[in-house]
Amino acid sequence: MRGVGMVPCQHKSWMKACAVRVFLLLLAAGAMFCGGCNRGSGSDAEHRYKALVVCPGATDILRKKWENTDQVSYRIVVSYPAESVLSCISNKLSQTGWEPLKEDYWNPGFPSSHVRGWTQFADASVQPQSSVDQWLGQWKDGVGSIVWYSLQYRYPPGDRNHLTVAAGYIPADVASRIGSGPSHTINFGRVPSADVPEVGHEIGACPRCGMLRSRRGLR
Repeated sequence: MRGVGMVPCQHKSWMKACAVRVFLLLLAAGAMFCGGCNRGSGSDAEHRYKALVVCPGATDILRKKWENTDQVSYRIVVSYPAESVLSCISNKLSQTGWEPLKEDYWNPGFPSSHVRGWTQFADASVQPQSSVDQWLGQWKDGVGSIVWYSLQYRYPPGDRNHLTVAAGYIPADVASRIGSGPSHTINFGRVPSADVPEVGHEIGACPRCGMLRSRRGLR
């Protein structure tokens, strides 16, 4: 009895052709499934990579892992206030769906550098004492991942023409576990990236995400 809307394989040649078609369909379905898995993994890695923007002219580029996060740091010759670098970072992130956070993610109510701009403090932990110009801000994507950026001019020994950039990608699951607010503890005096200068009591890195923070002396 014929099925409604179906053409039966009445001859052996047709049956063979049907079997081949079924096999090819299953093979194609399997390829699509596996390909989707690979694309998902690749897309995540690409998303992480693109979130850590390295601007043209960067030198001493260092990429590393910090716990379950990704980080990059580099130096670049650009005069304060590094508008070209900030534009480079902001434009690249906006193209991939990142939104700037007006308030510090871990300190709600405290404006980020997206709002207040650059800050300055004195680092008395080194001799001679250094002045530090700093820009700190974060972006958030559609799934809750966070990417943070720290831009610094330190003088002496440097000047306001040689900028150090450090950035980190924090996946959504890690960001949600850390949470926001004062419980986000900071290990001051510890800087995760080897080429980011040690800055004593003024700057620190969160031991769980590696994010650089400032504690005092802001104005």
